[in-house]
Amino acid sequence: MRNARNTGLAGLLTVLALTAGCPPAASMSSIVGTWQIVGVVTAPPQYVGLIDSFQLTLLPDGKGEVVPGSGFDIGLDPNLFEWVSLPDVSWTFDRRNAQVLITYSYLYQGMHFSSSHVFRLHVTSGGHLKGTRAVSVLQGGALALSIQYDEDWTLLNTETVVSVVGLTQSAAEAAITNAGFRIGTVTNVRSNTVPVGNVVSQVPAGGSQAPSGTEISLIISLGPHDMETVVNVVGLVQSAAEAAITNAGFRIGTVTNVRSDTVPVGKIVSQVPAGSSLALSGTEISLYVSLGPHERPHQTVMLPGNVPFELTSIPLGNFTMGAYSGEQGSAVDELPQHQVTLSSGFWIGTYEVTKAQWVAVMGTIPWSGQASVLDEPDSAAIYISWSDAQAFLSALNKLTGKSFRLPSEAEWEYVCRAGTTTRFYWGDDPDCSEIDNYAWYYSNTAGVGKNYAHLVGQKFPNAWGLYDMSGNVWEWCQDWYHGGYGGAPADGSAWEAPITSYHVQRGGGWSYGSGEDSRSAIRAYWNPIDRYPNFGFRVVLQ
Repeated sequence: MRNARNTGLAGLLTVLALTAGCPPAASMSSIVGTWQIVGVVTAPPQYVGLIDSFQLTLLPDGKGEVVPGSGFDIGLDPNLFEWVSLPDVSWTFDRRNAQVLITYSYLYQGMHFSSSHVFRLHVTSGGHLKGTRAVSVLQGGALALSIQYDEDWTLLNTETVVSVVGLTQSAAEAAITNAGFRIGTVTNVRSNTVPVGNVVSQVPAGGSQAPSGTEISLIISLGPHDMETVVNVVGLVQSAAEAAITNAGFRIGTVTNVRSDTVPVGKIVSQVPAGSSLALSGTEISLYVSLGPHERPHQTVMLPGNVPFELTSIPLGNFTMGAYSGEQGSAVDELPQHQVTLSSGFWIGTYEVTKAQWVAVMGTIPWSGQASVLDEPDSAAIYISWSDAQAFLSALNKLTGKSFRLPSEAEWEYVCRAGTTTRFYWGDDPDCSEIDNYAWYYSNTAGVGKNYAHLVGQKFPNAWGLYDMSGNVWEWCQDWYHGGYGGAPADGSAWEAPITSYHVQRGGGWSYGSGEDSRSAIRAYWNPIDRYPNFGFRVVLQ
């Protein structure tokens, strides 16, 4: 073996086999020589990846005979790297112009490639026969090279390779041998389109030319790649959706925020691929997350001291009021469900009335010196009785010349639901695992030592852009309380006759109860002069 031209480069091919002799080619003189070299293509560590070419250099030894153990020069592209060399291959010759057929086969990570090329050899000035050819290969692949020639130094005859793609393996092998070729390597691969046991591809390809007796390698289908059912996360909050995706063996793809008039803020509107479809394990699932509704009309009334009072437009419409049959946590006074049709639209406070707004209108501080108070002007006004709310509305109407009032109970529930029919405006949430994203209630306030009503607008709004419709403070309605909906107005007006002892509150508060006390259908009732740290309200402008 010759020394490598550059001993500083790792990458010599090891000669594993050298054979001679081959059956005669059909209708030709006998093949008098065949040599093969099998090895692995390697490269220096800094050049991991594609090796652009190898070069075959064929040199005779001048002795008039084949030299056992002779081989090919194989190296890297000289334009990129210095050469890595292997032994010469040598043979007898007696013509100045000769042709040989060189076949190379290459196996890399289960994929097999094979091709044949004709080389014209010539006598060099030094009396040596020499020819070159560049072929692309990849590092780490197994490489086999062979040279075949006949006794007259003429090109060997070739045959048309039979096409067996799509046949079963047994039928393909029979067709190959019947056509005068041999079975080469057989590799199994996954295929989503070719049935199990059928040929996906072959090398050499069907219809190409190759010498009779050439090995044809087959790629056989193992059937589809392993597919999994895509988890359905539509309707979940983003954090829960992402956890479900990763737990199911998929990956999080792109996350896009979109407006939705029906899906609450922070929940999944849609996903790609769709839930319940089939995809490869590890496939990326892209999510579309709700930013809440398209912007509804707003107006802002400025109060003394330049304090803004924001209102949202509510369309007229109809809805089903009350708890549905079997609703978890429901009570008898939330029945029967009944249809309500609102004959006109209105404006409602985007937020609960705040301490700053109360002071700007009334100039008083009902919560001063009381327990469980957050000293923040943008937190909900508290210790407000029904009678106090009426006094605020009278003062506000005098200041602005407008007609503000408390919402009717029907209007309040219509606004809270915002087109939904579930327990909460973000869904049924049976274990209250999502409520923390939408409401201040006992478990995230008093239950953790935060004994006060919070800043308004800190949680996700409902689909109409209203904040804190569930939790934070109980909100007064205009209606007198009745123990059920039998006889309730169907036009959305307040139920003010007959008069009872209590007025209605809706929405739930921060200080007691479970998450179920923040349902859209929940009702409470108190004396109109009662004041507590979880009593507040919001207003309507007709």
